[in-house]
Amino acid sequence: MIGHILVDTITKVNYSRNEGGDFVYSTQETLNCRFREINDLTRANGREEFSCDALVHFAPDTVVKLGDIFEYGDDHYRVSDITKARALGGSDIKFIKCGLIRHRQVS
Repeated sequence: MIGHILVDTITKVNYSRNEGGDFVYSTQETLNCRFREINDLTRANGREEFSCDALVHFAPDTVVKLGDIFEYGDDHYRVSDITKARALGGSDIKFIKCGLIRHRQVS
């Protein structure tokens, strides 16, 4: 449904941790997305607020979870928020929106 606007590509970085607790690069997967870098976004939803450095939209069948690390250009981001968008009164997921925060580079 939103495939025509997924004009960007982002790399999902799969990683492990070494004995020192550092993230160590393992594999990567390229995904189609819509990426927007932002300076600051604070959204109040009831009593919840979150800030993020970027937003990314994915197709509804994309597998993404909190804490996943993505590389876009030279920057790395960690997923801090996931929203599965559905049509009003519907149960089908139309797209997935993720809030991203900057993350130090994976070695």
